[in-house]
Amino acid sequence: MAIGSIPKNAKLATLINYRVRVTSLDSRQFIGQLVSFDKHMNLVLSECEEFRLTKKSLGELKKLHKEGKIVDETEAIQEEKRALGLIILRGEQIVSVVVESAPTASALDPSVRVKSLKKGKGVAVPLKTDSVGASSSLSAPIRTNLAGSRVSKPTRGGFRKI
Repeated sequence: MAIGSIPKNAKLATLINYRVRVTSLDSRQFIGQLVSFDKHMNLVLSECEEFRLTKKSLGELKKLHKEGKIVDETEAIQEEKRALGLIILRGEQIVSVVVESAPTASALDPSVRVKSLKKGKGVAVPLKTDSVGASSSLSAPIRTNLAGSRVSKPTRGGFRKI
């Protein structure tokens, strides 16, 4: 399968790293890169943006719909956009998942992603351990069975000393 082609009966697993548009029950739309999902269809999206209708424009749309007027989308609808970043969407709230765009070749190749990372401030230092002290703190298990007392198998009355 080429990067840009998606079969009609595509499963969610084939859409990992694709940019998808997810519509929720409350008509919000989330656009982001699909990172992961589970059996409940909970989705993890990275670089996510949320689009939702403002309360004012939603009220106007309902009013125009009741009157039976045709709505010109450009003048009546106002959307708010928020950048969210990495999010988890609950599968119970998801109505639809639509592919926006295919992943780029650089997003699929891990070596390209690693090279684009900047070096951080941290320093890697090995843990210093005393090899003599480490082995001396370990000891054999403690014997709990004393030579003088033996315990036989339980009988009707419980355990008995022999």
